[in-house]
Parts: sequence; structure tokens; C-alpha cells
Amino acid sequence: AEFVEVIQGVLDLAKQKDTGLYNWYISNTNKIELGFVGDAAAMNTINHFTNYTTITFDRGYFDIAKTKYSKNDLILLHIGVLAHECEHSAYYNNFIYTHADIEALCHLASVRAFEKVGGNNAEFEKYFKDSVYDQLKL
Repeated sequence: AEFVEVIQGVLDLAKQKDTGLYNWYISNTNKIELGFVGDAAAMNTINHFTNYTTITFDRGYFDIAKTKYSKNDLILLHIGVLAHECEHSAYYNNFIYTHADIEALCHLASVRAFEKVGGNNAEFEKYFKDSVYDQLKL
């Protein structure tokens, strides 16, 4: 129930602040769920035959995050993570980019999502921004 409330908060905030961001989330995701993905905070699974995309947030990661952050901070964090995973949908079959390039682009999508909802000073934005620079080594 807490996870659903946070994800609904993400979608509501995106819809309120930037309908383009909201529509992008919706168009790149068929299902958002809480489960187990291992070492990552979230995972994007694309069925290549149907283009059905499921984004799974890791239950362990969510349980820890909800004890550390306020609901508003959790929503902002998930604004970034959902953007990251949606961006993977755009690049899942691209042979030009390296894995590091794709991760950098996905983190950049997170930074832009923060900007769209007014969360550019969120502590999570710095993580995604730093990761763009770390991953994208030209």
C-alpha cells in the first residue's frame, strides 16, 4: 500500500507539473510493481515480442528507503528512478551506445525529470548528475 501511494504520488506530481513527463512515463511503462530485482533499485523488463514493459522496484530497497526519507523525498527519488527505467525502454535495442553510454543517458533522463517537477535541489538529483559524468567518459 505504501509503494502504491508513492508511485501514485510520482504520477500525480508529474501530471501536475509536466504533462509531457507524465505521458512519457505512461507510454514507456505497462506495469509498475514491487518485487525483488537483486542489487539494483529497480529493473526494466521488456518483452521483445510484445513491447510490454514492466518496471519492478526492489522491495528491499523500498523498505530501507521508506525508513530513511519522508514521503515527499520518496516521491522525488522515484521520479528519478522511474525516469531512468523509462529511458531504458527507448534504448533497449540500440547497438550504437555502450552500456555506460546508456546508463549516462538514463541518469540524464532522471536529472531532467527532477527539473520538470521542480526537484532540482533534491539530494537525489546530485547522485544522478554525478553518475552522468562518471558513466559518460568520452
